[in-house]
Amino acid sequence: MRSYQDLRKAIETILRINTRAFKRTQSIGNWVKEIREQITKNRVLLDLEDESAKLKVLKIFFRDIIQKGVPGETCMKVERLLDQKIKNMDDLTTKNYKHVMKMSGYRFPNEFYIWDEMVAVMESEYNWNWRGYVDRAERNYRDNFKDDAFLKIKGVGVNVRNLCLSNFSPHFPKIDKHIKVVFNRLKIGELVIGKQFPNSWGKIEKLHPVFVKVSDALDREYSETDLDRIFWHFGREICTNDNLDCALCRIEEICPFEMKVLD
Repeated sequence: MRSYQDLRKAIETILRINTRAFKRTQSIGNWVKEIREQITKNRVLLDLEDESAKLKVLKIFFRDIIQKGVPGETCMKVERLLDQKIKNMDDLTTKNYKHVMKMSGYRFPNEFYIWDEMVAVMESEYNWNWRGYVDRAERNYRDNFKDDAFLKIKGVGVNVRNLCLSNFSPHFPKIDKHIKVVFNRLKIGELVIGKQFPNSWGKIEKLHPVFVKVSDALDREYSETDLDRIFWHFGREICTNDNLDCALCRIEEICPFEMKVLD
């Protein structure tokens, strides 16, 4: 992209493209709308003081904190099993965590300890105050909330923590690897940092400040999570790693990618 105005035009076009995910087909704009609505719905839970609401938030974090290298279907099964086994605070036991891991077929069953430690952190660091936790995260979103106590747990990285937070905040996307490829093709790196994103940026969380800068440059019309969803769907189905077909891309006229026509 030569300018942020070009990028804005590209996004407006991309939002009208239909893609298929989760056994459904709709425009990327509607996928973004769904994410926004889900965040709004989930945030209601943050202000409820009852045990049930606190557990609902915790189980969302439980589900997403282990979503690394496993199919989404497995994590949905984990979510169903958590609902069956954890009805109240007394059910937050190692025994129940082990049962859910085993019955779900999760590939790293010994990581049940992560849930134990998350509960300990929620009690000692955040006093079971989910609203306070998310508010603190949002005050520190520009540095990707690097002081989050959850990140001290072995096996919990920034990306899965962000996936958890993305259910409640528009500032914490879990950035997938192929987004860096799309950003480099569109020369968003050159627009934002003056060069392509280096190969050394293997840890995708390094892209988080790029998302912040792009959102700021576009007057916050698109949040960090919006941008992630837009380019995730676009890169997954249109600007893919393997089956690139630029002739079918609607932003071809303003795309700076040099190999737009394959002989």
